[in-house]
Amino acid sequence: MELQEAKEALDSLHPHKASAPLRLVIHQPGGIGGTPTVGVKAIHAGFDWDSNTILIYPEEQLTRLTPDEVAAITKSVSKGQSWHSYQQLKKYREQLAAATEEISRLKVELESYQKDGGGEC
Repeated sequence: MELQEAKEALDSLHPHKASAPLRLVIHQPGGIGGTPTVGVKAIHAGFDWDSNTILIYPEEQLTRLTPDEVAAITKSVSKGQSWHSYQQLKKYREQLAAATEEISRLKVELESYQKDGGGEC
């Protein structure tokens, strides 16, 4: 959307909406109630590398997720799980993969040691 389109959309709103808070819609699966949003802290024209751009600053920090992360979160929420449990599960899977790799490495090292006449451990 370009600035002119945004201005036209805002100008087309009923005048009593002039004092309504400006909010950004966010993706937050599993919520109940109104549309999940964050407030807008500021709007400024960009400069330097951002020249010819209008920058909208949210009140809260927003982070871009990969499509896979969004799908995993949505799937987790649909099963009644939380984002935090998903993150913990992801961490445990990474630890399990690292431990499995370490066990494999140690097995190879042990076999090599035993072949070289290192005796029994």
